[in-house]
Amino acid sequence: NIRKHAEFELNLQLGKMRQEVNEHKEDLKIVQTERDFLEKELKSRDEMVVKLTEEADVARDELHSAQKNFEDEIKDLQRRLNRKDDEMQRKEARLLKRCEEMTIELGEKSTEIDELRTKNQ
Repeated sequence: NIRKHAEFELNLQLGKMRQEVNEHKEDLKIVQTERDFLEKELKSRDEMVVKLTEEADVARDELHSAQKNFEDEIKDLQRRLNRKDDEMQRKEARLLKRCEEMTIELGEKSTEIDELRTKNQ
């Protein structure tokens, strides 16, 4: 009788332990599901960081390229402006020389006219 009572108690305790094990298994499944979700989320974010880093690298390279092109264009425009400025200075010098020549010619013609007037009087 004592033996049956002891077996009954052991079976009752075994039943409780199995229930606790099952509850722990359920808790473990929940924790594992949460862990899997968090690992996927972490992986997704890592991939996003890699993608954004790559995009930032591309954007930085494009910016540097655009900046260099802009600087090259500025240099080219400066050279063209300098050439035009030199050309305009040469034209101005030619025009000034031509004006001086025409002033001399005008003076000579004026002198000729004055001489002719004097002769005609």
